[in-house]
Amino acid sequence: MAESLPSMESAYYEPPPAPEFDVDSTSFAHSTTVEITGADDTVIYYTTDGSDPRVSGEIYEEPLTITRSTLIRAVALRDGYMSPVVQIRLLCTTPVAPRPRINDPYWGG
Repeated sequence: MAESLPSMESAYYEPPPAPEFDVDSTSFAHSTTVEITGADDTVIYYTTDGSDPRVSGEIYEEPLTITRSTLIRAVALRDGYMSPVVQIRLLCTTPVAPRPRINDPYWGG
């Protein structure tokens, strides 16, 4: 009995689809929540400091609460294959109060 050869379709592995970000808006006043979704059979790694999630990513387990301007990058992993890295930039629009300067007459110095 002759063995059958694998089909050309199974000879090449397709990387998992890239994760997707679910967020109300990319700009926010005080805080926002970000969910990262991917295919059911993938593990998602992410960073919130703009670094490469393939190198220093944390495993995504629950929605992220963001309170300052942030660059989130994410990648999906399945069976040793990685998706393309995706990213989202979130902008906090709350103005930051200036810090008082010592010896400034306005601040009583």
